[in-house]
Amino acid sequence: IQRTKELRAMFVVANACITGSPIIYCSPSFSNETGHNRKEVSKCNAHISFMWGPKTSKRNQAELHVAIKKRMEVQLEMILYNRSGAKKWYLLHVQPIKDRQGNVVLILMTFKNISHLKPKLPDSPRHKFKKIVRSKIMNKASMDVMRENIEDAARAKKTGPSVIQLKENNIKRFTPTYG
Repeated sequence: IQRTKELRAMFVVANACITGSPIIYCSPSFSNETGHNRKEVSKCNAHISFMWGPKTSKRNQAELHVAIKKRMEVQLEMILYNRSGAKKWYLLHVQPIKDRQGNVVLILMTFKNISHLKPKLPDSPRHKFKKIVRSKIMNKASMDVMRENIEDAARAKKTGPSVIQLKENNIKRFTPTYG
C-alpha cells in the first residue's frame, strides 16, 4: 500500500475477512478524482456501487461481484461516475491480498482513468443542464449587447448600408465608405 501511495495511484482497500468486504481505506488520489471523501467511501463496500450509473455495464457489475465474492483477481474496463455525476472510463484491477497462511485478507482495487483511449462519453443530463445554465448566465449580457447591435443594424439598414463586425467578443458597428 505504501508503494502504491508513493505512485499517487487511485486505489481502495477492502477487508475481505468481513462479510460484504467493506472499504477500509481509499487513497487521496481516489478522493480527488471521484469527489468522494474517505469518510463516505469507508461506509461502502468493495462492489463500489456508489460509482455505478446508467452507463455502467451490468455485465461488468456482475463480473466484479463474482470476483469479490470468490476472492479472484480480475481486470475490467468500466464506466464509473464521480460524485458530481460525470462519467469516465476506468481500468479497474481487483487484486486479492493473502496472509502468510494463504487466506485472502484484503482486496486491493486500483483505478486507472482510460477515458483518453476511449470514444468521448456524452454528457449526462445533469451535466448538460449545468452547462446550459452556466452558458446562459455567462452569455446573457453578451446576448443583450448582440440583440441591441442587431436592432441598430436593422435601423441603420434603412438609412444606408451597414455591417456588424465581431472582434474578440467586442461588437463594433461601422458603415463602409464608398468612393
